[in-house]
Amino acid sequence: PAKVLPCIEFQSDCTPLYEPLYDNVFEQTLKPTCGFPGSQCHSREGARGGFVVDTAEATLARLLDDSQEEPLVIAGDPSCSILAKRIGSLSPGDVMPPGDPLAAEEQCAVLHWIEKGATR
Repeated sequence: PAKVLPCIEFQSDCTPLYEPLYDNVFEQTLKPTCGFPGSQCHSREGARGGFVVDTAEATLARLLDDSQEEPLVIAGDPSCSILAKRIGSLSPGDVMPPGDPLAAEEQCAVLHWIEKGATR
């Protein structure tokens, strides 16, 4: 079975790097750090964990897919969403992106987007 990460503590008074809207999250964080072509992680070539970052619509559908045992994004709940746990992890084996974690302000933008319902 997959490793279950503990929920994180979300400080909603953080300052987001950009306006926490999905298009910004996709274009400024997900696409360049997770899904760039040739990436070993979540590009079409890498597809780690079965998650692919390609088009904005398809990526959003995968993030919100609630048929998974543990959804990547739980709309309205940034503290227990897998995406939030991964970007907020302090463990080198769990943090995403590996090797170069997101800046606190960038994490804040993603978490605020989730908190606001993870809509497009």
